[in-house]
Amino acid sequence: MQRSLLFLSFALFVSTFSFGSNHQVVTDIQNMSGWTSCDTCAGPGGHGHPDQHWMHQHEHSPSMDGKTAEFYLGHTTDGQHNYSNVLFYKRLTPNQNAHNFTLDFYVWVTDPTVIQGLEMDVFFSHSGHKNYFLTECDGRGNHRNTWQVSDAVHDQWQHTGLSCVMHGYAWNHVVLQFLRNSNGSTKFVSVSMNGNTHYVNRTYAAGGVNSSEMNVAVQMDGDEHQDPYHVWVDKMKLTSW
Repeated sequence: MQRSLLFLSFALFVSTFSFGSNHQVVTDIQNMSGWTSCDTCAGPGGHGHPDQHWMHQHEHSPSMDGKTAEFYLGHTTDGQHNYSNVLFYKRLTPNQNAHNFTLDFYVWVTDPTVIQGLEMDVFFSHSGHKNYFLTECDGRGNHRNTWQVSDAVHDQWQHTGLSCVMHGYAWNHVVLQFLRNSNGSTKFVSVSMNGNTHYVNRTYAAGGVNSSEMNVAVQMDGDEHQDPYHVWVDKMKLTSW
């Protein structure tokens, strides 16, 4: 849906609040303009298969407040491949002095049994360090119905064994808390699904980078049959301070 520049400016103003020198809250991220998607880059080593995927914003059903975003992953477009993925991400204005991050949102799925994994991320770069706050609710893998966090520098998922169960035909409330340590390293503080909160307390090295950015992302992973599926996201909020 196209919106006027005036409306976009107003929406950005009302969706971003600052408290003090470095406290920032960005709300309704799922409906902000400028979301980007990538399929091949979401595969192992950044070499996945192209697939059918899209995102629709400002949907009314299912929705908690009449403005949800729908994400879709379908079949591959280069043959009968499976386990294909798609990454949807939104670049935000970096809160350059932030060390704490909380990503809070609701996700609706119809049939969680066809979701190989649903990944929910925050990327943050500042002062030469890039923090990959990557989390995944494993749906069909060897660690199904548990949370995984990423040692992104070594491109490896770390299996927490902590419970993560999504309910079908319902809104699932997700809250993820991260910390950028004083030495620039990445710490996963806690994960929560539908009020079932677990403290992860794992720290990994940060990557090296010369840029400054802050992104949120949703990645959808396909199963062994590449079964198509949809997810709806509402009330996505990132708090940083």
